[in-house]
Amino acid sequence: DTKFLLVGSIPLFTLNNIKDFKKIEFPYLIPSKKFKKKYEFESNKINIGLSWKTTSDRSQEQHRNIEIQNFDFLFNNPHINIHNLQFGEIKKEILFFKKNASNFIYKENFDYFNDLEALSTLINKLDLVITVQNTVAHLCGALNQKFIALIQRNCRFNWSEKGLYTPWYKSAVILRNSEKDFFNNKKAFQQ
Repeated sequence: DTKFLLVGSIPLFTLNNIKDFKKIEFPYLIPSKKFKKKYEFESNKINIGLSWKTTSDRSQEQHRNIEIQNFDFLFNNPHINIHNLQFGEIKKEILFFKKNASNFIYKENFDYFNDLEALSTLINKLDLVITVQNTVAHLCGALNQKFIALIQRNCRFNWSEKGLYTPWYKSAVILRNSEKDFFNNKKAFQQ
C-alpha cells in the first residue's frame, strides 16, 4: 500500500498549539529579484490583485467561487488598477472585464497557473490582494502580502473557525460568509 501526505497538511503535525505559531517568521517565501522590475505600476494608483474562484473540479469546492459582477465597486475607479491573479479557464471573465472595467489589467503572455515565481513577484508588488480560498491566498500568506480572504463556511483548517484573523497568515484579514452564497449577494460588499 502506498501512503502519502499532502505537503500543505504537514503543519497540522508540527504546529500543535498557538504558541508554536510565534516561532514562524514571515515572509517564508521570497520571490526572485529577477522579475522585480518587470512589474512597475502607476505610483499614483492603488494596485489591487483579484482572484475570484478555485479551479477545482470537485463540486464541493465550487461554493468558494464569487461572481465577478460582485466586485463592480472596484470597476472603473480612477484611483485603482485591478490586476488579474486568477488562473484556470477564465476567457469569459476576461471578456467581461474588458467590457466593463477599464482599470482591469490582464497580461496575455503571463502564465498565472504554472509560473509561481512570476506570480509571487507580481503579488508581492501589489498594494492589496482580494481573493477566495485558493492558491493565491496561500501565496499571499507565505509572502506576508496584505490580503483580504473571502472565506466560505466549512473552510479549511488554516482559516480558523471564526474571527477576522488566523495565526497561519498574519497578513490576512478574513471576511467570512455567514450564509450560503452571501458573497454572491451585492449587499455583502456594501456593508
